[in-house]
Amino acid sequence: VCATSSVPPSTVAPVVLLTLDRSGSMAEPEPGGPTRWDAVVNATNALVSTHEDEMAFGLMLFPSPRNGDVCGAGEVIVGANVHNAAPIANALSPQWTGPSGGTPTAETLLAAGAALANVPKGTPAAVVLATDGAPNCNANLDTSTCACADPTTCGAGSAEAICLDNDDTITAAQQLAAAGIPTYVIGLADTSGFSWVLDDLAAAGGTAKAGQFGFYPAGDAAALGAALNDVRVRVERCQRTLADDVTDAVDVSVNLNGDALTRDPTHHDGFDVSSDGRVTLFGAACDKAV
Repeated sequence: VCATSSVPPSTVAPVVLLTLDRSGSMAEPEPGGPTRWDAVVNATNALVSTHEDEMAFGLMLFPSPRNGDVCGAGEVIVGANVHNAAPIANALSPQWTGPSGGTPTAETLLAAGAALANVPKGTPAAVVLATDGAPNCNANLDTSTCACADPTTCGAGSAEAICLDNDDTITAAQQLAAAGIPTYVIGLADTSGFSWVLDDLAAAGGTAKAGQFGFYPAGDAAALGAALNDVRVRVERCQRTLADDVTDAVDVSVNLNGDALTRDPTHHDGFDVSSDGRVTLFGAACDKAV
């Protein structure tokens, strides 16, 4: 039996967990502009202050600024809620936090999934990951065989080698997508050395865009602002929740503007349904909804 009811746009404020990289490289200045950290702080505050009435924004920083661990998993600093512009701006003020540490992306995405696990049924939710570095901080990887996150440290068995933690990071994004929570990836500054990692991460998170890059390249303040706004629109329009509980996803059919969509558990194109009845559009299907 297929669902035949028309599901209108949700009136529930979508939950958006803004997950910001505060690794040491974020202190580097952009050509003719502010530091990467200042740029993402300014863009975040602009987004939240403009749309705090209709979206429940939360703030996660990685590595966590609270425990002093340079590879500590990201931590939710401000819980998701509407009217969060002031708390988020305060949390991002210089006296409280700034760039420092590594890039524990995999552990951070797992922590984001845990933080969003109790989002009420019927509430669209997404993670926005803004980062300028390749995932690292996995002490379990073998420095003599791993791919290097930082080419300047490469060398079989080098004590300074920093391993690329792409496999665990992609798995974490896939787990989020399977739960109906897409991960939007924004690459800050020059990401040419590891753009393929961010492409794979966006694909795993179900948000790869058509074109040269699957993620959002944001090399300047204008591009960063545009990326955040595009993500906001997609979160609003590419997720719905079924009114009834879903016992088997094969019983769900989705039509968009009269066209039947194909269920795609790989989250590249079409739709998928999570166990709690959240329907998420991916790839070209999301493009069409936008």
